[in-house]
Amino acid sequence: MTSPMAWIVPIIYITASDHSPKLVWLKGKEDYVMLSTKDEWVKINYRFGSYYRSHYDEESIIQLSHDLFKNNSILHPMDKLSIVTDMMALLRIGKLNISAVLFHCDHLKKETELYLMSQFFFDLKYIYRLIIDIEEIRTKFENYSIGFSRPIIQRLGYDLHDDHSTRSLQTLAISVSVGFNEKETLDRARTAFKKYIDEKTPIDPDILTVYACGYIKLSTDQEWEQMLQLFISTSDTIEKGIYRTALSCSKSVLIKRLLNMTLNQTIIEIEDSMDIILDVSRSPLGANLAWNFVKQNWKRIKDQMSDDPHSFLHIISSAAGRLKTLNDLNDVKALKKRNKVEFLNSAFEEALESIGNNIYWISKNAMELQRYLDNYKWT
Repeated sequence: MTSPMAWIVPIIYITASDHSPKLVWLKGKEDYVMLSTKDEWVKINYRFGSYYRSHYDEESIIQLSHDLFKNNSILHPMDKLSIVTDMMALLRIGKLNISAVLFHCDHLKKETELYLMSQFFFDLKYIYRLIIDIEEIRTKFENYSIGFSRPIIQRLGYDLHDDHSTRSLQTLAISVSVGFNEKETLDRARTAFKKYIDEKTPIDPDILTVYACGYIKLSTDQEWEQMLQLFISTSDTIEKGIYRTALSCSKSVLIKRLLNMTLNQTIIEIEDSMDIILDVSRSPLGANLAWNFVKQNWKRIKDQMSDDPHSFLHIISSAAGRLKTLNDLNDVKALKKRNKVEFLNSAFEEALESIGNNIYWISKNAMELQRYLDNYKWT
């Protein structure tokens, strides 16, 4: 008899030899599905129809990966999406080897579906944020990631198409290439945005913020100062957001200068100050800079945001939550202990949980990721 507390799980699956979906209901802990052969892959949760995680063993992953390398269309994009999200989730909790995950994802170099590539690039950015301080990995991981955005750009070009889905895929690929410092795309972004500033040459609005970031990454100190003044002086909300986001792409020394300016409301308004801190904390190199700034100016920032305390909570959880070392964890714990304000507890707890997860991920995956990239067959 099924327990009233038990979930009855619908298992819909296909196999390598039979793509007709089969439905089996698992009504108890001892229920199982008997497959016709053990020598072929199985795809569970057909078309991502149910929300549960499917844990594939590495042998099955390799079998499926080889078939996808030969023919990327054997699975529906929603099935490919569910596999990627399942694998990345299992990777985060230490249930899969990162080498197996990345080996499987290599077939995505031929992928054209926007939502699938969007999720995959999101996962790559998460990994990048965690390993960016590891010199032995960073550049190789940048090149690895560019290996997925570059084919899209080569196929579709830089000039955005009229079709919404196509231009969204182009924008995504260009954004990823800028984020991972791909030289050709950075150079193009710098040239285009410089003309936008100096000569008012228009840039497609869908790509404007990305190009602004690329411009700042390669900017001289004088060009950075020019962008800062544009941000401060403009009254246009959209333009201000573009310039502000771009400034968070700056070199570390300039980010520190930008953060210090947020303390002076005669230069930067309080609403913009909060957004700048959050933008910096979300940038790959900015988490430590943002958190150290918040920590060193704790009382002043807290007082500035007294009229909007929820924003201060957001800054704590966002800036501290992206830290990733044991020293960071202990530092945040100590600050929580010194600030015994019940209102702040939720933000501190959220940040501490995120830091713990980041530490765990690095301890489980960083060395294996380095080995994988050292032996990766670059194409």
